[in-house]
Amino acid sequence: MAPFAPNELKGAVKKTLPDKSPGPSGITNRRSQAGDDDFQALVLIFFDGIRESQTQPRARQLSLLQPIHKGHN
Repeated sequence: MAPFAPNELKGAVKKTLPDKSPGPSGITNRRSQAGDDDFQALVLIFFDGIRESQTQPRARQLSLLQPIHKGHN
């Protein structure tokens, strides 16, 4: 598989809603959107490393996703 392309990351970051709560890393969507090319290069290195090693960070493996019911409106 080819590494992620910088334009793929930029497109994905643009689609995120800026005022959502940050995850455990504390990095908000607004901060990701404001990140310069150096920041985005580090993010690409991180995700490419996960894909190449076929592992993920331990904190992510232990995380629990739980749906929140918001009603029928």
